[in-house]
Amino acid sequence: MSAVTSLTTLVAPWHLWTGDNWRQIFTDPTLHRAITDSLIVAAVGSLATVALVALATVIAHASGFRLRRTLPALLVYPRATPGIVFGVGFFWLFLIVNWPGAMLRTSLWGELIALCVRNMTLCYIILAPALARLSPELARASAASGAGWWTTTRRITLPLLRPALISSLVLMFVTLISDYDPVVFLTKPGTELMGTTMLQTWSKGLPGPVAALAVVQVLLVALALGLGRPLLKGPSHLASRQ
Repeated sequence: MSAVTSLTTLVAPWHLWTGDNWRQIFTDPTLHRAITDSLIVAAVGSLATVALVALATVIAHASGFRLRRTLPALLVYPRATPGIVFGVGFFWLFLIVNWPGAMLRTSLWGELIALCVRNMTLCYIILAPALARLSPELARASAASGAGWWTTTRRITLPLLRPALISSLVLMFVTLISDYDPVVFLTKPGTELMGTTMLQTWSKGLPGPVAALAVVQVLLVALALGLGRPLLKGPSHLASRQ
């Protein structure tokens, strides 16, 4: 569909080749901006989410923080909520909270926060089992050597979690670049993402540009997985040698 004028069983597709759909997604400001915004959200959001969830996971399972037992439930709960309902919740939150709600409601960062909070459970379900496999003797040995909790986390725990951190990063990037339902009610002109733009373009009766955007989305996901695979091999091989 992305390379033909129309998709029909009456005419062979090689008689209907066209490059107009691809030219449109790179010349139309809305379609081009959707690709750029999705990449920004996926890149920034995946890094920020993995960093925050990694810290929350270590606090929940390897610290003496008094409220640590509440963190796992908070990390799992967002994924248990339907994406549309979650998006409506953020929409009303931004309306009720004057600042910074007004700023977030009309910017790309509000959509980024909604998508990251909605999908942070994916990071947790990777990091929590990986942390559970680490021997508690490592933390005890570090404490016996005079290291504090933060030093142990920074120099021992997080380096050993590197394969899980990279897996979480790749998974979050792929999810954020494809997800759209939490931001259906948050998208504004100038803050379009690929998912919401495909919905709007399809509603206008333009399946060609929608198919071209879908192919771009698939290629970006494949690129992320391709780049992530060698990174995953390196730390895992290093850990096995150690």
